[in-house]
Amino acid sequence: MNKDPAFLFYTADFLVGVADLTMQERGQYITLMCLQHQHGHLSDKTICLSLGLSSVIEIQDVIAKFKKDESGLYYNERLDKEIEKRETYTESRRLNGMNGGRPKAEQKPYAEPYGLPHDNHMPNHSVNDNDKEIGGAGGKKNSKRGKAKEVNLDDGKVACGSQKNVLLTLEELARLKSEYPQHADQAIEFLSCYIVEKEYVSKSHNLAIRRWVIDAVKKQTANGNIIQQQTAKVIKRDFSSIPTVARREEE
Repeated sequence: MNKDPAFLFYTADFLVGVADLTMQERGQYITLMCLQHQHGHLSDKTICLSLGLSSVIEIQDVIAKFKKDESGLYYNERLDKEIEKRETYTESRRLNGMNGGRPKAEQKPYAEPYGLPHDNHMPNHSVNDNDKEIGGAGGKKNSKRGKAKEVNLDDGKVACGSQKNVLLTLEELARLKSEYPQHADQAIEFLSCYIVEKEYVSKSHNLAIRRWVIDAVKKQTANGNIIQQQTAKVIKRDFSSIPTVARREEE
């Protein structure tokens, strides 16, 4: 294993620790710590050669920051601990990588956003509108928009929506239709088109539908109803302004 090129340097602790040292002594102190990190515990000879001294007695305030081990070598106790902690952490990451990396944490639902997502990401699934098969399992291509159509996938999910790109398990699909009977199909189709138009990517389409798509569909529906109501009022008002005789003829 290559020598670790760095160690954690706590600037606040360092400034407090060298408050009683001159600038020259601080330079000597940090130099000795670097040497300890690269070469281990230091002998008198190494210290003197590195700092241009005749004896370590010349830097009594600096050498006071170090202890002596059983072999009479100097070392900074705090630095030894930091080096050991970093080596332990690095080794744990290496072993974790050999075992395939960190296990995936269970996904938890997030709070609902205030609006639609704006991020454009690269798709995490290959989508081809001309394909009749997705994930190796066959399914008829759906040209209708509105009601969610399903294609079985090998990973246990089904591809829903007119673009066959909204991936849900059968359980997730059933729960959505049970909890949102009036909006589930519209939400799936909304997300299906949104994925294609915006190149939107989500690790969980089920969570995306629950987090913001349902609300977006509800707002769309509400806005549509408002427009219809306003249009009906305008027609009624304009019709009422027609003279009675003309209205009868019209009828």
